[in-house]
Amino acid sequence: MTRSEEHLRVTTQRVATTRVRLRKQIVTEMQTITVPVSREEIVIDREPITDADAADELLPTADEQQDFEIILYAERPVVTMENIAIERIRVSTRTVTEDRTVTEPVGKEQIELHEDPLGDTHRSTT
Repeated sequence: MTRSEEHLRVTTQRVATTRVRLRKQIVTEMQTITVPVSREEIVIDREPITDADAADELLPTADEQQDFEIILYAERPVVTMENIAIERIRVSTRTVTEDRTVTEPVGKEQIELHEDPLGDTHRSTT
């Protein structure tokens, strides 16, 4: 007679559990930046001519037209966009090993021995 018993044999199986995708998208947000700008303004200085200065000044004649022109300049904000690389993102995998406890019922064969004593029914008594 051969006695057998079950032995628990546990292996692993690789199954897909998660799908990961990287998707790059552009999100627009408003930014407010304060930029100092300058501009030129006309400043008129008036000073009276004294009698001493009058002799040095050449007074225009009636036929002579005098124009004086000044060009004023102002700064204005100029916005340019610049695309700057901020970070590099890589996706990789790593294998993490952990212990899992598996509990399953296993069967064992047992062999019982039953002994029946044979009685001596033919014993003679003398």
